Amino acid sequence: MVPLVSTAQIKLIGKVVDKKLNEPLVFVSVGIEGSKKGTITNIDGIFELEVPSKDVLINFRYVGYQPLSLSYAQVAVLQQVQLEQETKVLNEVTVLAGENPAHPIIRKLVENKPRLNPSAMDSYSFESYNKFLLGTDISPEIDREDSVQVNMKKYLSENFLFSMESVTKRHYKSFNKVKEEVLANRVSGFKSPQFTTMASSFQNIGFYDDFITVMSINFLNPISKNSFDNYYFDLVDSVNDEVGRKSYVIAFEPKKKNFNGLKGIMNVDASDFALSSIDAETTGFTDLHNQLSEGQSQFDPNHSTYYDLETYLTVNFKLQQHYTKIRDEVWFPDQLKFDVFFGEFVKKDSPSFPLMGIGKSYLKNIAINPDVSQVKFDRTVLTYHDLANDRDSIFWNQYREPKLTPKEIETYEVIDSVFEANKVEKIMTLTAGLIEKKIAIGLFDINLHRAFDINKYEGFRLGMGLSTSEKISKTFELGGYWSYGIKDKEDKFGGYFDLHLLNKKRLDFFINYSEDVEQFGKIQFYKYKPLPLETETYYPFLIDNMFNVVQKEAGFRFYWLRYLDTEISLRQRDISVNNDYSFIVNEADLTSTNEFDFTEVSLKLGYNYGVNYVEAFNKLLRTTRSNLYLGLNYTQGLSDFGGQFEYRKIEGMVQKKFLTRGFGQPTFTLQAGYIDEVLPITNSFNIHGTSNEYLDVANSFRTMGINEFVTSKYVNLFYQHYVSQFVIHPKYSKPQLVLQGALAYGEGQNSERHIGSAFSELDDYYFEAGILVRRLVRALGYSFGVGLYQRMGNYAFEKQSDNMFFKINITFDSGE
Repeated sequence: MVPLVSTAQIKLIGKVVDKKLNEPLVFVSVGIEGSKKGTITNIDGIFELEVPSKDVLINFRYVGYQPLSLSYAQVAVLQQVQLEQETKVLNEVTVLAGENPAHPIIRKLVENKPRLNPSAMDSYSFESYNKFLLGTDISPEIDREDSVQVNMKKYLSENFLFSMESVTKRHYKSFNKVKEEVLANRVSGFKSPQFTTMASSFQNIGFYDDFITVMSINFLNPISKNSFDNYYFDLVDSVNDEVGRKSYVIAFEPKKKNFNGLKGIMNVDASDFALSSIDAETTGFTDLHNQLSEGQSQFDPNHSTYYDLETYLTVNFKLQQHYTKIRDEVWFPDQLKFDVFFGEFVKKDSPSFPLMGIGKSYLKNIAINPDVSQVKFDRTVLTYHDLANDRDSIFWNQYREPKLTPKEIETYEVIDSVFEANKVEKIMTLTAGLIEKKIAIGLFDINLHRAFDINKYEGFRLGMGLSTSEKISKTFELGGYWSYGIKDKEDKFGGYFDLHLLNKKRLDFFINYSEDVEQFGKIQFYKYKPLPLETETYYPFLIDNMFNVVQKEAGFRFYWLRYLDTEISLRQRDISVNNDYSFIVNEADLTSTNEFDFTEVSLKLGYNYGVNYVEAFNKLLRTTRSNLYLGLNYTQGLSDFGGQFEYRKIEGMVQKKFLTRGFGQPTFTLQAGYIDEVLPITNSFNIHGTSNEYLDVANSFRTMGINEFVTSKYVNLFYQHYVSQFVIHPKYSKPQLVLQGALAYGEGQNSERHIGSAFSELDDYYFEAGILVRRLVRALGYSFGVGLYQRMGNYAFEKQSDNMFFKINITFDSGE
């Protein structure tokens, strides 16, 4: 402890830690006996307290820990104050008669959200020092060690596995417009890192949105409308700050386990009814803790970790935020801490060392409603200053708070030397290319996405792609590909030229040529990209009916609104069908052919609301998912310039994902299309059916054949609703119930002009419904489930059993 003496007060600086784990405790109440003045510890467990004299008693209080009172002299001589956990279970809830005294406080806090939420402000800005450390959370239960364990423990006690620092400046403007510049950047092991940590972006700036999103998972905020239906609240204490300002200490936890909830402690300012601090953690495995017999388990609230005699289980994450009052008007976060735990079940006698990441941000120079008119807000939310990787110690020391510890300094020295000796930076550069599915070789990039594909028409499709790299030019890219289908025994090839006319690829001119195959009546929307291994991405694998097409195209790609991408092009398509289908092109003499020439002007629009990009590895990488997609395709067929057909074709799509309080997550997808002339089925609309396979595919008709219906006018509506989740086994089975429904309506073409078609015409209503149980079994990084769907309406089969379809659902398991 460090006492600092002034003429009127004595400043006492100290640190509070957990007695058993020797780790800092955040937001501990530190007060003076008999005084209304006090303080709380910061995100490093450090406090500063001004005392009137040395003849005072210092009180330490923290929920879940035994209170402690020490004299000034005792506190001053200690290296750190140690608090001991209480033995009782922390999450017991006592229900008393009358209104819960915490409810009026929470109610006023919810009422104040519109003026407290930073995202509701017109603008703000701040600078932040961010730090991320990757280390281990070593189980204290390990007591039988071999030499490997001893050496590993010694190394891990002296070093982190990884460390990153950054200094950033963030500007915010209403409607979620963000621009953050990395002013300084340092990553252990890398001389010129192309990525950074934004510890401030690991969690929301503020804790007032209805849903708190962390690592793409949405958690219902206890500070939300009707939160009393979903959360217990308990007014456990009140504390005072250094000027005697009072805050209420309220504990919270979910009432039910069937939604993503948080538990923890919040401090609410008693005058403004605003958060002064929040300490929240996931609750995914609280039920396991409650099932353990007394005396066999221990819960560590500081680590979000459960221990028992055989195993311990780590929960996903913990976040903490401290707020300060700016200009005596607005409460704004000035310290952020985020802990993420990567372990699961670990046997107590095993030599495992579960990984734990610690992210911290210290905000300074906070400005509320500054003038941001000169800031250029666009889809790129993170950029790099030219000197970001070359800052000296003088620059860093302006921001580092607190200074680097000996362990952190040692980590930089050790990792830097190890990485340099093993050329890790070159390996990471290669890995960055793999993210983009490219391998750089000299002046060229090998495009890996051309190397392998599979569908039921071509079978295994093997090939290669090659393009110029940025070493040749950042202004243009020239490339080509070749592929061969094992099943159809056909060569495919193509080439392209892209010219970047504006910085960050805001405007591209492109030319391409290809001789390839394409699905009959393909329905596809611009910039609509399901995540890899979402079940919707399985559909291309099932396609078994294609035609040959030679395509020449030129046009422009650009974005002129933050979330709106546009492509305008002129193309010629020479199509040949190699099955029994032909089309009557002249009704007068009934002339038919299986070769068609199209000249088309095309406009494509794709709107992904909320999608942001960051600069990383000299690329723009997409960092967020869109909950709202709007797509529009317009094609004008020309009978001139070599085209046979003059027509207008328009397609649209809307997809919206909703987050609800306690009612699951419904998603609606609406698609529609219209063609004003009769065209060959190659250019009609092929309604996506997948009944031919057992594989479950989202946004398809599971009871409709893959080549069952085509149409020139259609409307599709898909509905899926993630209703509830329950736990059979926290690691191997967390079933999730999903309700499904799909409706299609079409108006068919003149079928007399289609000869030898394998398709039927959709000219009425088609309906199906089903139920899916996802994540029934979890193994090898995947989740497996089952679904049952029924075909109904005018296209139902006479035999009821023929209308029932069983599906297997396979998805990538994120571990949530």
